[in-house]
Amino acid sequence: MTDTRASSRPETKSTPSKFASSLTLAAVSLGYGVVQLDVTIVNTALNAIGMSLGGGVSELQWVVSAYTIAFAAFILTAGALGDRIGAKRSSWRALRSLPQRRSPAL
Repeated sequence: MTDTRASSRPETKSTPSKFASSLTLAAVSLGYGVVQLDVTIVNTALNAIGMSLGGGVSELQWVVSAYTIAFAAFILTAGALGDRIGAKRSSWRALRSLPQRRSPAL
């Protein structure tokens, strides 16, 4: 005997809605913007880094490369953690792990 229950249901492919696609595009664009801003901050600080460490142009290129690689490794690790335990839980864990600092002026 064959099972007719599976064949009686029409196959439907779930396609993401236009809102979900737009939200995904916005999230990716925001993430890319944050990465670009972060690398721009490092590039802006290169003059001060070069003066304090006393390096040439090639050493400063290594500083930018090392920072970018470390930042990319952190992002990949955070993404994998978000896939494994859920984005909401991993975000809350990251926020709770930050030390609670108070301004000395308060």
